[in-house]
Amino acid sequence: MATGGDQARRLAAAIAFRALRLKVIVVVAIVALIAGLFVMVVAPVIGGQAKAVAAEGPACAAPGTSGGGPMATGPLLDQQLANAKLIDQAAQTAGLSGAASRIAIIAAVGESDLINVEHGDDARNPDGTMNSSLGLFQQQWTLGWGTREQVMNPVHAATSFLMGRNHDGKGGLVSVPGWQDMEPSLAIHTVQRNADPNHYARFVNRADALIAKAGIDVNRAASAPVAGDTVAVNLPGECGGGSVTVVGDAKDDYPFRDITPGPGIYVVDPYGYFYGECTSWVAWAFNRDHGSTTAPHKFAAAAGNFANGNAADWKNAWAGRGWPISQTPQPGAVAWWGAWGGGSAQSPLHGVGGYGHVAYVEKVMPDGKVLISEYNNSFLAPPGHKFSSRVVDANEINGYLLPPT
Repeated sequence: MATGGDQARRLAAAIAFRALRLKVIVVVAIVALIAGLFVMVVAPVIGGQAKAVAAEGPACAAPGTSGGGPMATGPLLDQQLANAKLIDQAAQTAGLSGAASRIAIIAAVGESDLINVEHGDDARNPDGTMNSSLGLFQQQWTLGWGTREQVMNPVHAATSFLMGRNHDGKGGLVSVPGWQDMEPSLAIHTVQRNADPNHYARFVNRADALIAKAGIDVNRAASAPVAGDTVAVNLPGECGGGSVTVVGDAKDDYPFRDITPGPGIYVVDPYGYFYGECTSWVAWAFNRDHGSTTAPHKFAAAAGNFANGNAADWKNAWAGRGWPISQTPQPGAVAWWGAWGGGSAQSPLHGVGGYGHVAYVEKVMPDGKVLISEYNNSFLAPPGHKFSSRVVDANEINGYLLPPT
């Protein structure tokens, strides 16, 4: 049984313990508050997959989606909106729909919170090397996604996400069959290879809010590529292909558009070629330039006074008629590539196949590059037997077949 003195000492000790406990609770609460503010303020800036939205949670959105937490304001929001517009620009350049812009923006929100960060996750790759991810899409520049400068370029990085790391339509979103109908996170995962295929699902609402604020039209239909960056294409049938920098001032006045069949269907045209092939387009352009828009056509394989056969055969046929050939471009000439673009079946050049390729020289640019127009670009949807235009280096073209004098 305790004495009165013992009770007094015990009471004093209890009071002191409670006071100490209260101080600890206050200190822990303050630390937690500071840490919470740090996550809310700094996390969107540091970027990098889950770190970019560490403050998000079930209180903001239902499972599987993202309320996104409070939308940023001021300079941070300005950066996000500017980067969203650059991603949309890259999609439009590639001729992709607004749906592709949306998928790419969701990916960037999930990777960096749409901030072009100069660092990535402090982690190691499966092979033991340090992760080198940078930029909006956290692309590892040491793993073939480009130089450090390229992965930090929003348009280049977005094009890589959409078109593959080589911008050739392989390995990017466009190479995923049916990506338009997939759940966004799963479509993104096929490109980004996140450990969690559903990682991006919780960023959808946040991305959609930024898209709306940026005024981006996610219902925009796919189109022929428009002015901008370079993509690569493969041209089947008679024609070849190559890298494409699309421009907007070459006009499609091909008179047979309404009767040109889809890819893989070959119907003889009035010139002795096939509707929608590269040879048919150039034959039309030549006849148009020389006032021969109706039969009998001045230049036609069928009439024996124009190049015969596949595009690869045109240069020899041209030379056989004594018509001029040059390595210097001029408007109104034929841009000509031989079989495999001058390479071989094992090592093709410029994406050109065994049938060669021809295009029409619209103009020579001030920097010496060449604006050409062509048909049968399989990059378009539906692929093949469609018009496109591009700017190429003059020396990429194997030769120029000049109009006969």
